[in-house]
Amino acid sequence: MMEMIDIPDRNSNNSTNSNNNNTNYNHSDPKDPTETENIEDDHHNYFGDRVGMNPFEMDDDQQEEEEDEEEGRSLLLQFGSDHNYIYNYNYTDSDPDRSSRLGPFRRKRNRPNSSKTNNNNNNCNLWQRHWMGQDSDEPWMILKWFHHGNNDDSDSDDGGSSSSILVLDATTLKFFKFVMMATGCLLVVHAYVWTVHDKRDVSYGIHEMVLYDSNLIILDWTVLFVMGRMYQQAAVDTLEFVLPVLISAILQSVLATHVSSLQHSVTPAEVACEWTWQMWVLVLLGVIPLILLIGGAHVWTAYRRGMAIQKTIELMATFVVFLAPYMGSAFFHLHHWYYGWLVALHCNVDTWWSRLSRNVFFGVYVNGVAIFGRDPIMTCALSLYQSQNQGCVYIAEYVNYTLPQLAHDSGMDVIAAEGGCDAATQTT
Repeated sequence: MMEMIDIPDRNSNNSTNSNNNNTNYNHSDPKDPTETENIEDDHHNYFGDRVGMNPFEMDDDQQEEEEDEEEGRSLLLQFGSDHNYIYNYNYTDSDPDRSSRLGPFRRKRNRPNSSKTNNNNNNCNLWQRHWMGQDSDEPWMILKWFHHGNNDDSDSDDGGSSSSILVLDATTLKFFKFVMMATGCLLVVHAYVWTVHDKRDVSYGIHEMVLYDSNLIILDWTVLFVMGRMYQQAAVDTLEFVLPVLISAILQSVLATHVSSLQHSVTPAEVACEWTWQMWVLVLLGVIPLILLIGGAHVWTAYRRGMAIQKTIELMATFVVFLAPYMGSAFFHLHHWYYGWLVALHCNVDTWWSRLSRNVFFGVYVNGVAIFGRDPIMTCALSLYQSQNQGCVYIAEYVNYTLPQLAHDSGMDVIAAEGGCDAATQTT
């Protein structure tokens, strides 16, 4: 099962053959008898040009080939002080006793970070430990995660997983974990607000959330998963995701409930008439600079990685699709669930500060949806259109009711006219 080849160090003077024959062997030559002795033929070419050299020094192609080997993988171990050791051990990742039979080596060779190993290497700490199983790009890990199979000798070499049915591939499993974690955060925030009686929509409960908003919520999450490139990053079943989301969501609920000067909405009428100076300070000196800083950091990172054009297109497309059509309307309401979601879309760089930014703004989204619902950004204008379009009975007498009439009755059309906010207040 395991074989150890003790190869004298090239700098050692204790070799009998070297002293007696005064022969200096070339340790990079795969035909050197001191290197090929007792080495199996099928592994000869693989190790022949690596003995006597540092195994860390591999080019990208060699590293990729080594990672892609499924069986017969060899562990190149750290050099000892006097000798070079090569341990050749055939194993599979499904072998539960592998770690106990690897032999008395000092430590494993540290591989450079790669997309295939980086996620699993991060799971050694509580902050990034996955709760729903380890991340892996290997399909069999997904199979094993859902169906362990039998480890009997009569089964296949990989513990029976080859007979399993593929339920989810690696990307779909990441999305499934994201949906589970996001749903949990929604329920926790909703339960918290109802328990402590913070500001909320008392008519909005779990039943209404599922019945009226669940399909749109899933669409929001799907767009975030794709545009936020979450499929290229580690799954979010970790404290790194859940804790910032919950802290952000609950903190916003506390501030909106107990700080009256911040209890305002982002609508044309309210911005013009009701915002306090504290609200203006928070927005102008806090929220906007923070968003610009985060956006600038992502643009700069994209530029350094040669993705500046791609990032620019993403930002322009977001503005054209999600903001421009509504900004001229008096009914436009920039809900905090909406701008939190928009900012989170662009926090799509796989770095700690980008993931933290995404999680914080996703917490803003969670707060809005869990407490007030996923209200439409076109407010009553959308409600009127849908009611008239569907021929709802309760709207029969308003079948010819128009948006200008609705704006007038709501006081939205007199804000810019003579009298301004005072006239709007008297109208409403």
